[in-house]
Amino acid sequence: MRVIGRLRMFCLSLVGLSSVSGNDGASSRRIRRAEESYPSIEFDVLPQCYSTPAANPSNGSWRRCENGVNESPTNPDDMMNPNPKTICYQKWAEHHGSEEPMPYYTWDAAECSLEDVNEEKFCRAMEGRKGILLVGDSITDLMVRTLVSVLRATPEQVHSKYHLNHALKWGACNGEVKIAFYRNDFLDTTTRRSAFWDGFCDSRNPKRNAQCEVFADDDTLKEYDTLIINSGAHPRSLDEYREAMETASKKMTASMKRLHGDDALLIVRNTPPGHGVTCTERTFDGPVDVDTALDLVASGPHQYQWGRFPKYNAILEEAFLSNATDGWKELDAYTPTLLRPDFHLGGDENPDCLHYCIPGPIDHWVRLLYNMLLAKGYQ
Repeated sequence: MRVIGRLRMFCLSLVGLSSVSGNDGASSRRIRRAEESYPSIEFDVLPQCYSTPAANPSNGSWRRCENGVNESPTNPDDMMNPNPKTICYQKWAEHHGSEEPMPYYTWDAAECSLEDVNEEKFCRAMEGRKGILLVGDSITDLMVRTLVSVLRATPEQVHSKYHLNHALKWGACNGEVKIAFYRNDFLDTTTRRSAFWDGFCDSRNPKRNAQCEVFADDDTLKEYDTLIINSGAHPRSLDEYREAMETASKKMTASMKRLHGDDALLIVRNTPPGHGVTCTERTFDGPVDVDTALDLVASGPHQYQWGRFPKYNAILEEAFLSNATDGWKELDAYTPTLLRPDFHLGGDENPDCLHYCIPGPIDHWVRLLYNMLLAKGYQ
């Protein structure tokens, strides 16, 4: 048995995970025989995911959809525009044409009911809310692009008294919902704008390929009562990571509660690793088991330090989730996405085995966000 994700033990199924803690979710899905003359079988209804701490969608398995990519909630028109993010669809079309749809998988949660998402349902869940701000690195950018595709959102101009180099904004749901993405590769909440600052994290990355758009100011945060943050996949020391996460947790909790009170929905997403260097040939192979996934992670380029991600995620949890009164919820991308070495962008030279195609596994993250919004509405 191997330790994954949030450093907890899991049993292994073919393409899924099941908790061995026993009492956690077993009682939520059991068969009871009624004590009657003529025995009958009663099925308990699974609780809505995120409705209680025990209603956790992380335990489950990937299932191949009968209608393939046609079951993705993303806008099919987006796949017809060739770009790096749709390279998997273009690759499939070259070899298969329109004879059969590209493979597509959905996550079946074992311990709670995880509702499917589409544009109409998501917009309904956002009624009465101000907007969604997502902060993170290029992986969060993929989540934003997926969300924008699901909602058929349209680009809008970012209005700010500051010059923003790494911020994007969209309107969705007939203009009722604002979505914004601020690129910040280290979840840096301490940098302040200046006349000479260009948005790069020079002190942390001398190669100037990391970006730290300032987002942790009232002018930005007051516009969005739904905040989704991630610490980024850029390697750094564990001590530096811990200090940054503790600082970000305190800053974001205080600011969002002061600005939005109980309406604030605070979500922290953990980080899945890449999968080795052979992802190009695995594009359409589908999910794998935990041991295979971890072996692929371990075979990745050393400089990316993908094997350290479980430690990063544990520190992230400690910083944001240890105090329940702070109100943070975790979007667990690591556990299901670990099992998906397929649908990476790949490539023939220096294959990209970290970023994913759209549509692809990140569709599931948007589905999780939708179910979190549902749970918030039920409170």
